Order: sequence, then C-alpha cells, then structure tokens
Amino acid sequence: MTLTALPRRLGYSEFHTTRKFREIAGMPFRDYLRRRRLAFALIEVRDSSKSILEIALDHGFSSHAAFTRAFKETYGVTPSEYRRNPKPVVLRTKINPFDPHFLGLGEIGMMESSGEIKIYFVTIPAHKFLHIRNYESDGYWGFWAKQEQILGQDCDTICGLLDSIKGKLDDSGVADPNSGSGQCMENEAVYKKLEQAMAEFDFADTGYCFDYTTGRAAYFYHDPERFWKYIRPVRKA
Repeated sequence: MTLTALPRRLGYSEFHTTRKFREIAGMPFRDYLRRRRLAFALIEVRDSSKSILEIALDHGFSSHAAFTRAFKETYGVTPSEYRRNPKPVVLRTKINPFDPHFLGLGEIGMMESSGEIKIYFVTIPAHKFLHIRNYESDGYWGFWAKQEQILGQDCDTICGLLDSIKGKLDDSGVADPNSGSGQCMENEAVYKKLEQAMAEFDFADTGYCFDYTTGRAAYFYHDPERFWKYIRPVRKA
C-alpha cells in the first residue's frame, strides 16, 4: 500500500485522502505505514534467522542503513542490538477508525455462530502474569476510558507493548512469539453458550474438577474472526 495507490482505491484525491487520514488516525499516512512496517520487521528481527538486510528489503526499506536508521529512531536501538537483547517496546498496532460494537453492527466475523463448542484440557507452562488495575473504572469500557487519561497506559500503547514481548502465551496456552495481543469485546450470544457449556460439563472419568482456589487465574482469549476461548483452572479430583 502506498499513498499513490490508496486514493485510487478509495476514489479520492491524494490531498483529500491525506487530510482525512490524519484527521481519523491522528498522524500522516506515511508515518502510520512506516511504523506498521517497522512493527512487522521488528518481530522478524526478534524471532527469525533472516539477515537484517533481507528483513529490511522485505518490509519496503531500500537498504540496511535506511532500515537501521528508521529502527533506531523509532525504538531507540539498532536491529542488531534488539536481536541480541529483545526488550519490550511499543509497536504500532492497527488503527480501527470506528468500533462496530458501538454502532450495533456486532463483531467482524461473528455475525453468525456455528454453535460449535470444543472442550479440552491444556497444560500452561510456568509464566509471569501482567495486569493493570483501575479502581475508579466501571466495566470494560469504563476501564479503557480511564486508562486513556494515563500517559503510556492507553489501550494502543499496552497492546503494542505486549505484541513485542517474546515468548508470551498465545490463545492455545503455549509459548508462541508470533501471537498478537487482542481486545476483548462482548458478544452475549457466544458468551452464554460458553457459560452453559462450562456449567454442564461432566468431569466424570476425567479425574479433574474446577479449581476455585484463591489466586488461580482464568484466561480469556478472543479473536472475532476465529474464536472465543475460556481457560478455567482445574485440579485433580
């Protein structure tokens, strides 16, 4: 995608497209595109064995030097330094210009549900758990509205930071550095089916039961185009 191709696809002039994009996204199109390219490139620097030059060319940079310069300006370290010591940084996440949930359009990819629910056991390896508390918030939307007022703790910044962490747990409960952080949104019909399935699940012959011990965490994973998942802690019966 380029600034020349985008207006052609939208049917607007380049000037109008540039002005409206800045108005909606809060930044010029070129800056957004550059930061998104760098975000994908950073993940490859972190996780792949490709050369820095190969990664640079794959993501639209003309040379090793141009990529290194842009990378350091954005993340404060060179690609080689980051590969040796991949500390968390804030990646540019996808900008959603409007929220279909607020407009009553439902979730993308979840307008219809097949009703299929799969139940299985997974083992999650030992790991650290990050969380943010805001005692003044009221519900999910209230929480993020409060967080938007705190520098460095808004949703985009937090998601961008989590996306850069190597070895974080993905939706299947195993370490996968290529998984992305997501946002949880309500879908009442799907939620009720999951709650009913968990309530009616028969543990007979499994040797396990739900673990209600204080401090045990339940995990929720959501990808509107693929799945909703709950991971509930269990113990041997």
